[in-house]
Amino acid sequence: MWRKDIQEELSALTLKIFDSYDNHNYFINRVKPYNPKGRFQTEEEAITIVDDMKDFLINYNIPFEERNGDTIGYDSIFDDIIEEIYIYFLSTTWHFITYLLKLIYIKNQRSKKTWIKRQK
Repeated sequence: MWRKDIQEELSALTLKIFDSYDNHNYFINRVKPYNPKGRFQTEEEAITIVDDMKDFLINYNIPFEERNGDTIGYDSIFDDIIEEIYIYFLSTTWHFITYLLKLIYIKNQRSKKTWIKRQK
C-alpha cells in the first residue's frame, strides 16, 4: 500500500493544512437505535469505528465537542455557528468603525493644517 515515510509526511501535511483554518469540530453521538439496512458493518463493528474515530481526534490533539445526533444536538450546533457569525460580525464591524474613525481623524488633522497655512 503506502510507504510508511510518505504516509507520515502526508498525515503531517494534512494536519498542518487542517490547523491553518479556524475549525469547529463536532463528534455526533448516535442516540437512535442502529439500523443495519444499507450498512456494511454490524452494530459492534460500527461501534469500533466510532471509537477509532474518537481516538484519532484525541491522538492528534484535534479539539472537538460531542453532541447527540438529535434535534437538540443539531440545534445547539446551529446556535454555536450563529454565535460565531455574530462575534465575527461585531469584531469586523468594530475594526471597520475604528479604521473609519482614524481616517476621519487624519482628514481633520490635515484640514486643520491646511486651514492654519491659509490663515498665515
